[in-house]
Amino acid sequence: MIAWLSSGCGSGARAYEPAAGGPIVSTFTVPTYAWDKGAGADASVSGTLWFTAEGCTLMSNGEGADRVTEAVFFPNATGVTYGDGVRAVVDAEGRVFAVEGQDFAYGGGFGVPAASDLRKQWLDQCPGTEVREGAVINDEPASPPSTISPPLPAQPGPTAPSTAAELGYFPVPTYQWQPDGGGPDFVTGTVTFADGRCPVMTTSQGDDVQHIGLVFPNAEGFRHAQHAPRPVIYSTLPSGNGGLMVEDEQLTGFHGRTGSSNDSAWAALCTTVPVDSVFSVQDFPNR
Repeated sequence: MIAWLSSGCGSGARAYEPAAGGPIVSTFTVPTYAWDKGAGADASVSGTLWFTAEGCTLMSNGEGADRVTEAVFFPNATGVTYGDGVRAVVDAEGRVFAVEGQDFAYGGGFGVPAASDLRKQWLDQCPGTEVREGAVINDEPASPPSTISPPLPAQPGPTAPSTAAELGYFPVPTYQWQPDGGGPDFVTGTVTFADGRCPVMTTSQGDDVQHIGLVFPNAEGFRHAQHAPRPVIYSTLPSGNGGLMVEDEQLTGFHGRTGSSNDSAWAALCTTVPVDSVFSVQDFPNR
């Protein structure tokens, strides 16, 4: 897990101050946090550094239509601009984490909770963009302070994170989960996705076949050629915890409550998918 510490904007992290006459001509604010060097995750985080127009840090991987760009957060960090216009991210001593258009690799982790200070910093500095996916670096800078201006990128890079749709997320029938919800019913059967986003469970008892539209709590769908070639549905608690609820063509069962086929959450997206009833799932992963 990431250790979510205080932000670097006036609450613990010291900003870098470049020496006069050096290659750095100005600094700018980037979303950051005050890192305790004994804390953090141990995943590998790598990509190419880019910036939004407002100076928020981006990490991209892949090329062309396969490129994925997400928010990335460096610890105790300051944005700097060199004399030739290239930008970089440094720590309070001027050591270089990464340079615009160049690759980097560090220890860190993935996931930026909706209620976290980092996400708030990002949205305050870069409104109108999404922090749908993000990476947090918890590692020392790889390079000493630069004594010359790094070269400009060979070509322009992305200036905004990939949108949720570009990453593979899509809307599904859902409702706001309540901790005291519960439900007396249980259904079991095979789930398939009608129209690509409407989960329908097929149940059978003898000759009686029923098609049940499933509505999941705090849910969204996901489909990705590499990570999820078949559509899946994830649910997320307000705390940020959650996980996989169901995948296409899965035989499974859920507790919850049976309702009318005219259920508003189902009808909002799946009016063209006829079902015999709608079932509000009240189970939750990792609850």
